Amino acid sequence: MVSSFRHHRRGFFSTLLLLLAVAGCATFVSNISVDVIRHPSNPSSSLPAFHEAPAFRNGDECSSSSATGRVDIVMTLDANYLRGTMAAILSILQHTSCPKSVTFHFLAARPEPEVLANICTAFPYLDF
Repeated sequence: MVSSFRHHRRGFFSTLLLLLAVAGCATFVSNISVDVIRHPSNPSSSLPAFHEAPAFRNGDECSSSSATGRVDIVMTLDANYLRGTMAAILSILQHTSCPKSVTFHFLAARPEPEVLANICTAFPYLDF
């Protein structure tokens, strides 16, 4: 009975040690990724900096008429989700054959000029 208790106690401590090691590594990796991703262009800004995206051109198969084939995309705009919004915009523009036929509409709960300025800087050719 005592031997069984010692075996379970040793298994418990081994499992606990393993969990602590994994948790410590996860925290360390999480801190590294946040530090690598967040490089604000303005030291007083809490928003990440983005580089300007290239100008996207329509393919040959796109209609010259602006009304035909127009795609309207509505997205929320919030400082907390800015990276995701930027990634979505870039992905949509990269993977459509007619990027000049896409119009973005941004919905915001409150005016955040710095967030909108980031989008304008990264996508100066964007139609919104």
